[in-house]
Amino acid sequence: MSICRPHLPTVEESNDEDHARIRKLVAHAFSEAALREQESLLTGHTSKLMNKLGQIADGPEKGRVNMMDYYNFLTFDVIGDLCLGESFGAIDSGKYDTWITQIFQGLKFWRVLRFGNAYPLVGLLFKLLMATVPSVEATRDAFFKIPKAKVEKRLATKTDRKDFMSYVRTQRNRYQTFSYRR
Repeated sequence: MSICRPHLPTVEESNDEDHARIRKLVAHAFSEAALREQESLLTGHTSKLMNKLGQIADGPEKGRVNMMDYYNFLTFDVIGDLCLGESFGAIDSGKYDTWITQIFQGLKFWRVLRFGNAYPLVGLLFKLLMATVPSVEATRDAFFKIPKAKVEKRLATKTDRKDFMSYVRTQRNRYQTFSYRR
């Protein structure tokens, strides 16, 4: 089990059977037909990015922009829309959503946690740290609450719009499984 989410195995720790089951759930979302259905969504976000960059070029910034940020905004807005049925609004706001910021901060810390998973003694020290410093565990738990709420909201939303979750739901109904555990 992972230090990051001790109650769930990580992708790296999943056995072949679980990995195959999860792949089967999401594979249809990446078919050629499914991806073609998403073309207008991608075009819409790309057009929004181009319009925003045009506004920045004509504005007080005089075209100075951190393109890495805007490529990240585009990526997360598209993924949010495809997976959760709603964009993060990063292109519009020109700012990172709270959860996106947490993801980038978490990626830095993740390397440390992976070290703890690879070396059990170090992992034990990390677990002790998380147990004695409540803010560490609270930060980790808060990070996972956001996607859980977003996924629950998307699952509760009735829509004919095709996105990744709609394909997963179809496959879940077909195979009678959705959770990581059988």
